[in-house]
Amino acid sequence: MQARGFTLLELTISIAVLATFLAAGLLTFRNLSTTTDGEEGAARIAALARLAQRTADSTGRGVIIELNAGSAELRDQAGVIQNVFLSEQTLLQIGDGRDGWATPSGQIWRFEPRQLCDPIRLRVSEGSQFAEIQIDPLTALALPTASL
Repeated sequence: MQARGFTLLELTISIAVLATFLAAGLLTFRNLSTTTDGEEGAARIAALARLAQRTADSTGRGVIIELNAGSAELRDQAGVIQNVFLSEQTLLQIGDGRDGWATPSGQIWRFEPRQLCDPIRLRVSEGSQFAEIQIDPLTALALPTASL
């Protein structure tokens, strides 16, 4: 009668493949966990700006983003299109043009069809960590200016 089972070579190869997958997963998880809420919030608001510009261009009507301390709301004449809410520990601030920062309270950011958007600098912070972005008026793309 012949014994059934795996050879030592088969077991070694299986363990090596499994270890490779685990290592890759661990590195990916570590990279994901190093992103702060500030960086994530800045990326979400930058994506909302791109959506606002595309919406204005495709509909031929202007849209606005209303900025508040913990949220940004994209809307047109018909109403709200999309909201971005930041976590409770995350604070949104707007550059005041003099290297200072102010917390927005209903500030309107306009996007018109086939025109430049209003230039704006944003800082999204969580505790002592923050991400600063400047929105390019021509493309509505975020240009990182600082991160800590």
